[in-house]
Amino acid sequence: IYGTRNAGRNWWLHLCDILRKSGWQPSRLEPAVFYLHDKDGELRGMLMIHVDDLIPCGDGNQYADSTEKLRHDLKLKTSTREATFCGKKVSQDKTFAIRVSQADAASSIEPIEVSKHRKKQLSDKLTAEETTELRRERARL
Repeated sequence: IYGTRNAGRNWWLHLCDILRKSGWQPSRLEPAVFYLHDKDGELRGMLMIHVDDLIPCGDGNQYADSTEKLRHDLKLKTSTREATFCGKKVSQDKTFAIRVSQADAASSIEPIEVSKHRKKQLSDKLTAEETTELRRERARL
């Protein structure tokens, strides 16, 4: 899959196929969210995806069996209580409260150098280079 022009799309189709075969159904509103329901229609799990980052949550034997199958079939690295999802640190404490932090991402942002001359041109539009640099730093958040 990797290295081809359609690598991202092929990965997505492969992932969706495995999720469906494991009992997960895509959200009608958000294609990057999948739900796992039991035979009575009760919600047992939810999974969010961004490229190759997956973050599941749920409970019960069906959820545990399904996520174990996903770990095996997709050769996933897993962590409990604390993980990184889309560059954000996600943790869950003993009370099951979930905390999200992006302190590491925020501290890695580099200042954008602006010349003295450019600083005086406050009403001018950004140049193409400045726009690219700003977008690059913004994407780190």
